[in-house]
Amino acid sequence: MNKITEIFNLIMCLKVSELINLIKLLEQTWNINTNIRADKERHTPTINNKKYDVKLVKIGKNKINVIKEIKTLLNLGLKESRDFVETLPKIIKEQIEKEEADVIKKKFESLDATIELI
Repeated sequence: MNKITEIFNLIMCLKVSELINLIKLLEQTWNINTNIRADKERHTPTINNKKYDVKLVKIGKNKINVIKEIKTLLNLGLKESRDFVETLPKIIKEQIEKEEADVIKKKFESLDATIELI
């Protein structure tokens, strides 16, 4: 068991490029294929620390519903919401998490509006 621990510690010190070369060498030596697909549901996703701005680019056919959604989302009055959507493109929300940005994007796209995440 001590030898395995030593080998593991050596592998942990390798750079990614060195590890890739080691895997290729093992594949050639033992005539094996290590191209194993990962089951995405079993692995935790990588953490995305990036923040997004949600930009309303185009209103689409449902202008009234888009105005109502802006009114609700930004807690504006009806006139301010109407003015907001008439001067596009415009940022709706700034520096928000990906999940929240996706929810907003889906909501507006369901109203036929065009949204960009930047």
